[in-house]
Formats: sequence, structure tokens, C-alpha cells
Amino acid sequence: MPHIHRFTHQALACIIGFLLVDIGKASSSICQLSKDEGSCGENLTKYFFNKDVGTCEQFTYGGCQGNDNKFDSLEECSKACLGEDNPSKKFGLPSFGGGHSSF
Repeated sequence: MPHIHRFTHQALACIIGFLLVDIGKASSSICQLSKDEGSCGENLTKYFFNKDVGTCEQFTYGGCQGNDNKFDSLEECSKACLGEDNPSKKFGLPSFGGGHSSF
């Protein structure tokens, strides 16, 4: 029985590692998409990864269609495309709790 238990842990670790690599590939391919403002005339603040300059930038999303390279926050975009949990640390900006902006 101890050999089966050890194999199960090794197999599980391998599967988890594969899934993490696969998720990383999905995120990076999303980050290679061009900005797409979509349609429908809404004025929603979103963020996209600008592959030409290598940073996340704000844009106005129309609310419909578009592509997956749109994130609700700068933090979300930075985490998905740059692997950064808090982009304000990189630029020396203050970090405000709650993750919501009043503007």
C-alpha cells in the first residue's frame, strides 16, 4: 500500500503542475490579443495588456463583444499578464485597500 500512496501523490503533483503551466499559457495567449473596445455604446473602464509596450493600460470598453484581453482592474491585468500581485509596488504607488476605486 505505501507504494500506491506515494504514486498517488506524485501523479497528483504532476497533474497540478501540468494544469498550472496550461493556465499560464492561456493567460499569456490572452495577453497577446490586441485591445478591442467592443460595441454597445457603454463606457466601462477596463484594462488590457499592451503587448507592444509590455504594460497594462486602461481603456473604455463598449460592453459587448470585444475579446478576452480585458480585465476589471489594473491588478487583475498585471497578475494575469505580468505575474504581479500588486503593480503599485513596482511603480512606487500607494496601495489602497478594498480593490475598488471611487473614480
